Amino acid sequence: MAAPVLLLNGNHLPFFDRYKYLGVFIHNDLSDESDIKRHIRSLYCRGNVFTKNFKSCNTIIKNRLFVTYCSNAYGATLWCNFPKPVFNKAIVAYNDIYRQLFGIRRGISMTATYAENKLLSFKDVVLSNIVSFRKRINRSHNMILYAITRSVFFINDSSINKFWKNPFE
Repeated sequence: MAAPVLLLNGNHLPFFDRYKYLGVFIHNDLSDESDIKRHIRSLYCRGNVFTKNFKSCNTIIKNRLFVTYCSNAYGATLWCNFPKPVFNKAIVAYNDIYRQLFGIRRGISMTATYAENKLLSFKDVVLSNIVSFRKRINRSHNMILYAITRSVFFINDSSINKFWKNPFE
């Protein structure tokens, strides 16, 4: 199907299959796969840099660095259309950085490790972002957001609302 011709003040607006807006990739097929992959690359990059420079710090400092540099899942609140294996790679990346920082070998439960150190798992980070985002939307006085989030389509058919209700299923 050909893209529609859109004009703004008589000028033809270009149509893109993929566009990066505020650091987030938006696709015409509404897939979030490349944005999750972007996050994975960014996570490994940031994690490798601070692991290399701060590996000798104490546990408190390393945990603080991990939370500061790796618990930012910017854009994850909008992810709702992705293959599960791609999302699982993001979880693995998050866990790998923590393992690398603390020298934790494979086979050790990361869930227990995060609980011991009072840290959130990657799924919990994403879930926390979703909850926070939804609260901000619901408290917003923006009438457009109000109309969209209370529309029948959004409530019943929106893939993002379905993901927000049952993430990771």
